[in-house]
Amino acid sequence: MADELQAISKRYRETWVNPVQENGPKGIFLNHRVTQINYWNGLVNVVAINNGTGEPFMFNGDMVVCTTSVGVLKNSLIEFNPPLPPWKVDAFN
Repeated sequence: MADELQAISKRYRETWVNPVQENGPKGIFLNHRVTQINYWNGLVNVVAINNGTGEPFMFNGDMVVCTTSVGVLKNSLIEFNPPLPPWKVDAFN
């Protein structure tokens, strides 16, 4: 069982946590503040600021999982393009 967990953990790190892989940036990026999520033609572009350096950074992909707090949504700290539908905005307001 312990060997299986180590293998899963290693595969997880290699797949998601390691920020640089063959095809460019992928994974979980810590210490970045998301400022904008843009969605068009089935593609997602996420604009973030590196909290350590203040440098902007762009993430591009087919999808994004957004797990931000309701407080961030209520205060419009992330700009969504196109905007979130009214029923979603009403739900967290």
